[in-house]
Amino acid sequence: MNNAGAYKHLSWTEATPEDWRDTYEGDVISGARMIRHLVPQMRERKWGRVITIGGGLATQPMQSHPQYNASLATRHNLTVSLARELKGTGVTSNAVAPGAMWTP
Repeated sequence: MNNAGAYKHLSWTEATPEDWRDTYEGDVISGARMIRHLVPQMRERKWGRVITIGGGLATQPMQSHPQYNASLATRHNLTVSLARELKGTGVTSNAVAPGAMWTP
């Protein structure tokens, strides 16, 4: 389960290159590390599930949080890429994108 993710509430003018890097490192690279570590074992067993938690902002980004919006789109893209590579191996890769949940 790839559910790592954090972001700062920043606008385009506030988000620095360091903010973009930090968000990408936490939201994307951490998942890629997990995949590289676990998927080879799943392939050997010919069974496994890689589930990535995504979000609606991957395809419908808002005007703020540009670094986070981009990281979600990247996670969705890597999930599809991995699924295509794993086709026929017994290992699947899927994204679950619940979208916004309003709470009091």
